[in-house]
Amino acid sequence: MPIRRSIHLLLLTTFTAFAACHSAVKKENGYDKAYKVGHIPDAESFQTLIPAEHHLDSTYNVRDQRIDSLIRYTDTSKADQSLRKRNFRSNRSRIQMDYRKAGDTLPAIESGIYFTPCDCVASNDTLLITMNTSNSIASRHLTIKVFKNHFRINYLDSAFNGTPYQEAENSTLTNAIVVNSKSQTLILDKTPAFKPGQQLLGYFSITSNNYWELSPGNKQQARFITARGYFTCHTSLESLLP
Repeated sequence: MPIRRSIHLLLLTTFTAFAACHSAVKKENGYDKAYKVGHIPDAESFQTLIPAEHHLDSTYNVRDQRIDSLIRYTDTSKADQSLRKRNFRSNRSRIQMDYRKAGDTLPAIESGIYFTPCDCVASNDTLLITMNTSNSIASRHLTIKVFKNHFRINYLDSAFNGTPYQEAENSTLTNAIVVNSKSQTLILDKTPAFKPGQQLLGYFSITSNNYWELSPGNKQQARFITARGYFTCHTSLESLLP
């Protein structure tokens, strides 16, 4: 099964494994501009792979073996340095994400736990952390931009077909949107070096601003996402996400 498809299908219907990682993490409702550095509660639970993550790790190991063969064949030292640490175990996230109707207290429209690759690209004084939460109908990503001692979390959604989104009510329909966060928090286990070769561990949470999407019946519906999760990544000079 292709890696991209296996990622999409490995969404759990149970909250048990994920909830254990969050039992000691304080709920954040404010908008933090600066990230925190220090102890990450329950990080040990995240660092222990669960069965779905073991499956992905094995899948990526097969891919990495093919990459290693290609590197040896081409004798490309730069590629060797870039790709050695791109295994899933060292570059992954575990995210609880909910899609909600604005102003509605009912259960989420869509809810899932995502086990995804995580990418950390370092450039000058900026670090871009990207987590792919795509499904069969849209390319979806969470991005965390860390710059100096500040950060910003965004949600990106791009439909494979049609133009179902609006960034603001009554704005032009589009196939892709970037949604800013209404509230956000970020904890890192160490201060970013903003250079390749650093292994980082972090916890984040986000409640996005509203955006608009076509619902059944072609009616525009105001929505927002909430997400929280853990990630780890080995910083590199370029993105290698699929």
